[in-house]
Amino acid sequence: MAFLDADGTCDPLFFAPLVDALLRHSASVAIGARLGAGTRMPPIRRLGNRLWRFLVNWIAGTRITDAASGMRVVRREALPLLQPLPEGMHFTPTMSCRAALDARLSIVEVPMTYEERIGTSKLSVVVDGLRFLKAIIDVGLTYQPFRLLSVPGFLLLVVAAALLAPCALRYLTERVVREGDIYRLLTVLVLGTVGLQLFLAGLVAERAVEMVHPKKWHGGTLLQWLNRIVTGPHLLTAGALLIATALAINAGGLYTYVTAGFVWQHWSRAAIGGLLVLLGFQCLAASILDRVFSLLRGSAAELATRSSAIPGSGASPDRIRA
Repeated sequence: MAFLDADGTCDPLFFAPLVDALLRHSASVAIGARLGAGTRMPPIRRLGNRLWRFLVNWIAGTRITDAASGMRVVRREALPLLQPLPEGMHFTPTMSCRAALDARLSIVEVPMTYEERIGTSKLSVVVDGLRFLKAIIDVGLTYQPFRLLSVPGFLLLVVAAALLAPCALRYLTERVVREGDIYRLLTVLVLGTVGLQLFLAGLVAERAVEMVHPKKWHGGTLLQWLNRIVTGPHLLTAGALLIATALAINAGGLYTYVTAGFVWQHWSRAAIGGLLVLLGFQCLAASILDRVFSLLRGSAAELATRSSAIPGSGASPDRIRA
């Protein structure tokens, strides 16, 4: 299947090099790359295309040069794997993103000329740009939720740690927590909780995706290492340690409250303890969900094994109907 933009920007004769590249590289999709030195694409659209290219390449770990090109050739057998595709101009970056992320698909690009368009463009930089962004993020969440969610989560945790560091250092050296630090510690509590929640949500979503989509891994990146290390048992241990640390920090206050009905300790202990308890229970909840997906994967594999052992289960629908 082949298609191109009908505005005079693409040369129909370029289908020949695209088909040749598709066959020569045994690729699933051949894309005409329009962003070469001689392109006549308007500057604002070049900027937008570079943005979509960066986003797709970051999510998929690839080096596509033109994710939104409107001239491409697709193998017929690859079409079901590229579905569903949205209606509208953002279906091309969506297709590129799916092809880059699905392990069963491959992309080849061929540099092409790009002329000035005939007529007025229907493309809205803002409206269609937001549609492009939403489509790419949706595909990214479908295949790589850990990469999308863990990065902002990790950054929030780093900011929270940076804000907490001066207070912690002052306490270790002077045994003092200033009254004005309450606002800093409350900010640390919010940022740390939200950051860990995003990080763990990406991890749990990744476990769900692994049950549905075969994915491409591109090298040993930090995120892949974290995805392998941060597993259910480790999260369970981390959650238990965080909660135990919170109880140890507030043991004196809890004891006086239970025995005498009042709390006699500095507010900072309660704030730090509350942060640790929240983080701990998030880790425990994520470890439970991780275990659930592990059990579901085992059940799915067992069902697939039993199904393949049933006579006639591998026959095509036409043969079964016959």
